[in-house]
Amino acid sequence: MSYDGNDNGKSDWMEVVTIAKGLGFEWGGDWAGFKDYPHLQMTFGLSLRELQQGKQPKGQ
Repeated sequence: MSYDGNDNGKSDWMEVVTIAKGLGFEWGGDWAGFKDYPHLQMTFGLSLRELQQGKQPKGQ
């Protein structure tokens, strides 16, 4: 989580998180309960319950 391989003052993992969140991914580090820092998931704006019920993103 803290490695900065390109020496720009920001951890490489947090750079990945920033890019992923900008693409619409949800990051486990933002979760209120259990923090799952290496976890990224794409929900397409749907809740886990909606996805489990088979709801699909628009255009699918």
